[in-house]
Amino acid sequence: MLCSRCRRADTEAEDQPITCVVLEGSPCSPCNESAAIEHQIRQLEEEIAKLKAKQKTLGTATNAIHDPFIHKFPPEIGSRILHLSLPSLNNVEHQPKAVHRPGSAVWAAPLKLGSVCRKWRQLAWATPELWATVYIGIKPSMMHSTAESLLGLLHEWLSRSGVLPLTIYFFHQDRNSLSEDEPFNDIHLSDQTDAFSVTAGLVIDVLNLHSGRWRNLHLNASAYILKRFSSSTNPKQLVSLELGAHNVLPMPTREFMMESELNLTHLKLIDFPWTLINIRWDNITHATLSELTIDEGLEFLRQASGLEYYCVSMRKLRDLGLKNPIIHPRLRSLHLSTRGDLKYDLKEIDLPSLEEWTQNTNGRPPPMEAIRSFLWRSGYCLIVLHLYGLRCISEILETLLQEIPSLERIRLSFYSTYGVKDDILTRIFYSVPECRTPTSFLPHLQVIECKTNNAPTPFSWGNIPKFYREGHRRS
Repeated sequence: MLCSRCRRADTEAEDQPITCVVLEGSPCSPCNESAAIEHQIRQLEEEIAKLKAKQKTLGTATNAIHDPFIHKFPPEIGSRILHLSLPSLNNVEHQPKAVHRPGSAVWAAPLKLGSVCRKWRQLAWATPELWATVYIGIKPSMMHSTAESLLGLLHEWLSRSGVLPLTIYFFHQDRNSLSEDEPFNDIHLSDQTDAFSVTAGLVIDVLNLHSGRWRNLHLNASAYILKRFSSSTNPKQLVSLELGAHNVLPMPTREFMMESELNLTHLKLIDFPWTLINIRWDNITHATLSELTIDEGLEFLRQASGLEYYCVSMRKLRDLGLKNPIIHPRLRSLHLSTRGDLKYDLKEIDLPSLEEWTQNTNGRPPPMEAIRSFLWRSGYCLIVLHLYGLRCISEILETLLQEIPSLERIRLSFYSTYGVKDDILTRIFYSVPECRTPTSFLPHLQVIECKTNNAPTPFSWGNIPKFYREGHRRS
């Protein structure tokens, strides 16, 4: 039977605690039984907690016996192995319009290493090199929970990196830059947009506090966001910068002006004017620029006197005519894509140190006279030639290769081909390398690579084994 106190409590909320009032010197029988059950539950919970703790201890002991290296090497060697196990970043340096966007396999790798076991986690957290690369992607579809936790995660990630130089990837996408295929939920739009903007601003403030450690900075965002990064920062260690600006209307003024002049060696700009960045141009050694006018692309080559690698995409519009050709004595690698007439572009430049040349022919025959003049002025020292956008194999291509006997590597990419042309392969295999004369055909060639896009193969590949069997050409 229930006492009066329990009978009253029986009508109240079930989740409220009940204290039995002693009526004849002792609690009622249900209260006694309930108290006994609660005591048993507490004992079982304590026993479960002890078993879980013992299980973790046994797991640590098991890992200590079976782990291949954590307990067999000093911590500094284990840290080095973890660092070497990180996936490498994709190289899109040869793609002027490609955004360097590492996938989750790259930026989540330190977290996966730390999730193996307790010892791995301790070692991963104590290895700053694992946390020196920071990836942040902010877009309107981000969940509120993710936005709220992002700042704390960023603080913790940066604290684990110690004082090492930082590589930062920051991608910010607002509603105006979404493509038609990307979904967006309009529910609570204003609240979500406000939280989105606040999160982006706070993240930028945190990253700017560490600007003294920036070494490689990759930014893809609207011009307003890019400007927030550049204001009140002084990245003294910054050597590599990549900027990609979204085309958002109305278009604000695009600029990236730091407190002091940047001393970069590597620069990549995607739809961003190079004239609106305060950089010492004579220190740039590697540059990738897209969507420039021809005059802008050539003027950059004139300004960057220390340039060794230049990948540029130029459109046809011309602003000013150059009075004198540009002589650049240090450029070794040129990747050129232009919508204009190639013979006019090559007429403007002399590159006496050029060793690697990549050219988009846009399906047009190479202008032989302009190329011959360009190579003659550049000293005929090419080692690597990559021609893409080819639409056929012709005598013009064979004549072009005959003009460059110094070539060691050739890459040919075809959009389409008309029939099979074995003349080039036949000449390559039947030109004996040991008899190198001025008339030999590609006497120094080591590698030839061909690629076709949904087109017939340009050569009869079945002839290659025959060429090797006859022994006319070394590998």
